[in-house]
Amino acid sequence: MLNEALRRSGNLQEMLAYTLDVCMTLVLHKQFRGQVLSILVEFFSSLPEPDYESMCRCLVFLNDHDRVTQILCNLIEKDDVYFFSLFSFLFSSLSFFFILISLSF
Repeated sequence: MLNEALRRSGNLQEMLAYTLDVCMTLVLHKQFRGQVLSILVEFFSSLPEPDYESMCRCLVFLNDHDRVTQILCNLIEKDDVYFFSLFSFLFSSLSFFFILISLSF
């Protein structure tokens, strides 16, 4: 149902941002929030210009170190500036433990 609502929205990027904000602030059931975030990750990654920052926000909540690491590794090969911007965001908003695990690639 969420997939269809997102696909039918007039402005997908705006709807994704809104859904992520609502999910992170209002949805209290952890399992349901995880399901929504997993769907959002797929949508964020399928955008013409993937929203890596939003993807990482979702993946951090999902505790998916491997996918965050994969995104960082791909970005450092493609776009150093965006990599450092994303890394800076992650460093300022994550626990040191999560960063260490993600960087142990």
